[in-house]
Amino acid sequence: MRLVQVSANALRVNESDFAGAARELEIPPAAVMAVNEAEAPNGGFDPDGRPRILFEGLVFRRKTGGRLDKIAPALAAAFEKHS
Repeated sequence: MRLVQVSANALRVNESDFAGAARELEIPPAAVMAVNEAEAPNGGFDPDGRPRILFEGLVFRRKTGGRLDKIAPALAAAFEKHS
């Protein structure tokens, strides 16, 4: 599988982009659209064109084994809000 390339200044994803990603991933376009809706409901880019990165507290805690909870309380708190 190869990754779908997007233009660095592409601020909006359109139907053609969903179709292209679906072809590359060999999945239905509806599956790509569903992931987009769940993971980027406000769009994948901020007003300056930078990609939005969703912090996943659960993944962070799992990957660090919770050992950073005491030294990074803000990150631990982010996990607590989503658990």
